[in-house]
Amino acid sequence: MPSLVRGLLISSIGYVFGAWRFLQAPGADPILEVAAMKTAIFLVCLLCAGAAFGQYGGGYAPVQSSFHVPDDSVRAFSQPMSVEQNLRGNNSLTSAQGEMPLWEVPQPHEVPLGDIARAFRKEHATAKKARLVLVK
Repeated sequence: MPSLVRGLLISSIGYVFGAWRFLQAPGADPILEVAAMKTAIFLVCLLCAGAAFGQYGGGYAPVQSSFHVPDDSVRAFSQPMSVEQNLRGNNSLTSAQGEMPLWEVPQPHEVPLGDIARAFRKEHATAKKARLVLVK
C-alpha cells in the first residue's frame, strides 16, 4: 500500500514539474532558476519580517513610561449625607402617594392598525401608476 501512495505522490509531483518544464523558456538553466527562486523567497520573507517588526515597534519606545504605584493618602470616611439637589433644574416640587390604577393613567391616542391599512389602501388606489410596465 505505501508504494501505491508513494507512486501517486511521485506521479503528481512529476505532473506538476512536468508542466513547469513545459512553461520554461528554451535554453534556460534550471539551476539558475532555482537560485533565483530561492533569492526571491528569501527577499519576500525578509520584507515580511521587516513589516512585522515595524508594526511591533522593534523594541524602540520614543516615550519612556514607567509604572507608578497609586498613592492612597485619601481614604473613605464616614460623613453626613449631602443636601438634596433637584436634577430637573426647576424649583417645582412633585410628589405622589399611593398607587394609581392603570386605567386612570393618561394614554396617548393611538390610531388602530386597521385604520392605517385602509388609509394606505386608499392612497395606493389614487397614486400615479407607471405608463410602461416591463414584463419578463
